[in-house]
Amino acid sequence: MEDEIAQIVTKLLDQMDCEMHSNKVYSIADRSSIGVNKEVLRIKLLSGDRSTTHTEIKIQVVVNERSSDLLNRSSTDQIRKNTMIFEYNNLIVDVSINVENDPIYIYGEYIKMSRSMTQTPLFIGKTLKCSRSVSDFCKQLKKFFCAGDVKFVPAGREDMDVQMIEGRPFLLVVKNPRHNLAFQDLELDLYKEVDIINLKVVKKECKEAIFSGEVISKKTYSLLVCSKHSIDIQKHYDVDQMTPLRVMHRRANMTREKKVDILEWKGMEGNGLMYYQIVLEASAGAYIKEFVNGDFGRTKPSLGGSYYCDLLELDVIRVEKHDIEKFVERNICLKVVRV
Repeated sequence: MEDEIAQIVTKLLDQMDCEMHSNKVYSIADRSSIGVNKEVLRIKLLSGDRSTTHTEIKIQVVVNERSSDLLNRSSTDQIRKNTMIFEYNNLIVDVSINVENDPIYIYGEYIKMSRSMTQTPLFIGKTLKCSRSVSDFCKQLKKFFCAGDVKFVPAGREDMDVQMIEGRPFLLVVKNPRHNLAFQDLELDLYKEVDIINLKVVKKECKEAIFSGEVISKKTYSLLVCSKHSIDIQKHYDVDQMTPLRVMHRRANMTREKKVDILEWKGMEGNGLMYYQIVLEASAGAYIKEFVNGDFGRTKPSLGGSYYCDLLELDVIRVEKHDIEKFVERNICLKVVRV
């Protein structure tokens, strides 16, 4: 019995229209009444090591009543691709396989020089708020890898009207890729306001390295603010920040302690207003817009103190990054076509 099943599985694998890793592991679901010896079958199929990159072959064995219809089933296209039947002790044994490759993990950093683009698609109700997103390129990767899905996982996010200057880390999880497993080069159509840099194939463990430090990573910002009054700018602020009103619908209402350091600033006067160009460094998770305008007293102290300040422009200059070199498997050569 195990010999027949092993031969059928080998034939079915030869017919599969997808790439597979040399390291193959086999899981077996025996829904028959004949008692397949799973360990013997795995040995015959040379089942590999689950702890390293692999292709999983899911085998299902089912016994059906003898029937001419079942014997003729293998003539259909769908069955030829992943199922074969054979006769054993006057029973019809149905062997089917499903092939799934380990995910590919890709590290990268994106630069966004636009104030009218979201990081990922943003829906208000069922309406798409913005027609373009940084992560739109993932559709091309799904096609390139013939993947089940490509998940874009950023290390934090900025608002649609905020630029990202020096690159924000992200991780791509390519689920069940079926082609181009050993790729080294990529070609992507990117919006002219977006750059993707430092692309690398990495180990799964890289995810923890990127995101475990997200809650403590400092960020550097550039701000242009204006006020009717002169602002007494301090070098350091210890801020108690209640959840901003604008995100109360998706964040718990609580007070967070944040630190803000003013690195440099320059003031100028025009049209009866005071304008300030400011570079500051803030704790992870600080809401900079509310630090500027005070959010109706929910952020204390705020930049303007008792005076109202208006934020005209905000850029994220840099996000503190973490060393991932020990997780890198290979670098990716990226060719960009502008759209």
